[in-house]
Amino acid sequence: MKKYDKSVFIENFKKIMLDKFGVEAETVKYIIEPIYDSSKNESGEDSVFRLVLLSDENIGNKSIDFKRTTDILTAFDPMIPTKIEITNYKDSSEFKIKCSTRVRKPSAIANIEKEYAPFSIIEGDGYIFRQVICPFCKHQYMTRVYNEYDLIIKHNGVLLYGWKDRCTKCDSWIYVIDNQLEGVDPSSFPEDEITEHFILR
Repeated sequence: MKKYDKSVFIENFKKIMLDKFGVEAETVKYIIEPIYDSSKNESGEDSVFRLVLLSDENIGNKSIDFKRTTDILTAFDPMIPTKIEITNYKDSSEFKIKCSTRVRKPSAIANIEKEYAPFSIIEGDGYIFRQVICPFCKHQYMTRVYNEYDLIIKHNGVLLYGWKDRCTKCDSWIYVIDNQLEGVDPSSFPEDEITEHFILR
C-alpha cells in the first residue's frame, strides 16, 4: 500500500475536483458541513475536531479557500476524516463538503486504496457543473452537463464520451469531452465517427 500522508490527501482532493467537476481545486471555495454519527464511539481527537475545527464559529456556512479547507481537514495529520463527500453548490464557484467528524489513521479507513480516497462525490439532480475552454474564442466558462453522455465519438480507434454545448461568449456549438478541459470543434470529427446516444456516466 502506498504511504498515505497529507501530500496524498491534497493530491486526491485536487484530482477528484479536476476529474469529476473539471475545476482546479485551488480556484474555487468550499463550505464544510460536518456529519456526526452518534451511534459510533468518539475519540478525543474526534471531539476536538467536531467541537473546535468543525464548530459553527469556525466554519459554519462560511465559504473558505482551498488552503484553509485542507488545513482543517488534515489538522490531525496523519489522521484524516473517515469520509468526505463533495457536491455542487450554487454556480460551481463554491462546493459543499460533507465531512465525517471522525478522524482515523489511513490504515484504519475502509477502501483507503480506492482512487480519490477518502473523497467521493454526490451528483445532484442528474447533472454536474464543469469548466470548459471554447476551442474557437478560448473563453473559459462553467457549463452544466448531465450524468448521461449525449454523444460517443469513435476516433482513431478510441472511444470518447461527451456532450454538445454552446459557448456562452461566441455562441459556437462545441463538443465537451469528458475529463478534458479544452472543448472540441465538432468539425474535427467525420460524421460517421459520431453517435448521438444517451449513456450513463
